[in-house]
Amino acid sequence: MKRSLTATNLAIYQHLNCDLYIHNIYNGAKGSAGTELSSSPSELTKAHYKRGLEWESVLYAWLDDSNLLLTVPQIPVEGDTLLENIFADDRNYFFIAGVTFWPPEAQLAEKFKESLSPPLHFGLAKPDLLEIRRTNDGIQWRVIDAKASQHVKVRDPALSLSERMTCSSPSKVSHHTQVYFYTLCLNFILQSPHFRGQDSAGVWLPPKDGFHTDPPSLSDISSISLPLLAPPLDTLLFRTLPRVVAQPRESVKWHFNPLCQGCRFESGCKSRVLEEGQLGVMPNISIDDSRTLKDLLRMSRVTPPIPKPLADIEELHNLFSNRHKLERLRKLSPSVVKKANQILALPKKTCRNEETKRSPLVEAAREKTILASSPLLKINGFLTLS
Repeated sequence: MKRSLTATNLAIYQHLNCDLYIHNIYNGAKGSAGTELSSSPSELTKAHYKRGLEWESVLYAWLDDSNLLLTVPQIPVEGDTLLENIFADDRNYFFIAGVTFWPPEAQLAEKFKESLSPPLHFGLAKPDLLEIRRTNDGIQWRVIDAKASQHVKVRDPALSLSERMTCSSPSKVSHHTQVYFYTLCLNFILQSPHFRGQDSAGVWLPPKDGFHTDPPSLSDISSISLPLLAPPLDTLLFRTLPRVVAQPRESVKWHFNPLCQGCRFESGCKSRVLEEGQLGVMPNISIDDSRTLKDLLRMSRVTPPIPKPLADIEELHNLFSNRHKLERLRKLSPSVVKKANQILALPKKTCRNEETKRSPLVEAAREKTILASSPLLKINGFLTLS
């Protein structure tokens, strides 16, 4: 049975940059014993969640004390109901908390149809705040997302989605995805002539010195230009996601890496990379690093491919054991080989009579995969990956 996605799922998907995460969520992934993979949040996730709740509590209290907050019951709302609440309030500028709505299924289905994709289902949406500004032209509104992170920087929105995904921290992209989805849905629900959505959304960050030290400020709202985000995020929502969730699970692309810490599926993926000898067995191999190493392996493979492919780690071990083959690859693509050497901590120079090069990362990972294949080391069904 197909499940639904929430805006929070979309944000986590963008943060992790992991197709397997969103595939697992939407399809209700099953473990090897037929039971659902663990959905319990990690301690790190719990800590982030607790900090987020604390920031929201401080922010709402400050807005209330500043006479800038209208709280509505957290039940699914229609545009007419929200309009009545706004008309009953005589303030020209304020924020609404508690807005909850069902994404407009019919209108979203039409957008999937335009993209030649099967429709996906989405769960109840709960934006943190709606900023309301009463004007002569109607009621202007925009979505505001409260985020407790003090490390988020507003990056150039003109960068493509793929460019922003490769920046040092992808968390900002997750903020973009969440507020864009909320705004997309509300534009169908809050219609003219009374409502006028703005071309921006906002992320409200804590004060620089922390929300326990300084009070919130309107100047801490970082604006996001929605028209610049629409093309890449529409492609993501209405083309990419339907394709990803429809794939067989074994065909979904993924890579176990430091970003996976805190993911609800971390434990199962950790065991899988050990059992399959994937690149993620090596510590601190980023998604970009894994792409480089996979490019190198693709270049090294013979045509036609062997009937039973080797594990990634075993392939790397064999490749760097063959000095002549590695030298041919170096002439074919020196930049890829050079970057792979850096990733795998290979020495820059080797002895003239040395036939093989050894990567300490590859050899340590290879030892782990060999040990992990022994049933004696599978204690209570769990594998270890330090």
